[in-house]
Amino acid sequence: MQSDEKLKGQFAKISKEQFMALVSGSPADRALLDQQIQDAEAFYTTGLSLLQQLAKVVVEVNIFAVSGNVKGDLALSLNVTAKSISTGRGGAFANRVVNVARRGGPNTIRSAMITGLVQDAYQDMEREFIPQVIKEMSSISVGGGKLVAYELTLKDFSAKEARRMRGKLDEMQSDEFRYISYDNTLQNTQPSLTSIRVRYAGRIERLADKMMGVLDSLDIDSNEPVVAPELTDLVFTRMPAES
Repeated sequence: MQSDEKLKGQFAKISKEQFMALVSGSPADRALLDQQIQDAEAFYTTGLSLLQQLAKVVVEVNIFAVSGNVKGDLALSLNVTAKSISTGRGGAFANRVVNVARRGGPNTIRSAMITGLVQDAYQDMEREFIPQVIKEMSSISVGGGKLVAYELTLKDFSAKEARRMRGKLDEMQSDEFRYISYDNTLQNTQPSLTSIRVRYAGRIERLADKMMGVLDSLDIDSNEPVVAPELTDLVFTRMPAES
């Protein structure tokens, strides 16, 4: 959020009380929201989706071992596990073993060294484990379903048609569907190809139907893509205009 001024400004308008009301699942009319978003149900399916999940994640820390030697060296081993409580099913989705150590000496205060080890472990978690948690959470919908990565290939689409398609997908983003990025390096080849990467929490045939509906709404004629359970790539071939 720090790198997106628009998003940061949007969240800056929310007080702590409003945020707590949102993550507790209160309806919009009871969340004491600012007037500009009082009736905006769509607000719940924007960036707050990820925040709602993260606010319901428990990081469990278990001490495996504290070991040392006669020289005063100490080592701390932790097992950290992230568990989602955003749904009734819950469950662990990220895990890491953290090992830290410090060299001691004859004048080392062991309690202070243990405090230092805990700080070292926290820094390791902040550097390695928390980004892992964020990455894993980004692939899970608020409802708990897995957001599977799919590639939509537009074949023989004009650059304008591909732009319109990307814009429509961007507008459609929700807890269950996310527009990620696109690759148009082969847009000017024959045949022209544009790849659009999305994540969707549902069956591939449902995604294919959703995309065909988008194309119909844009008045773009396309062949139906080949759909099979093991496929994660849907190819939409532009049909030539009728003469």
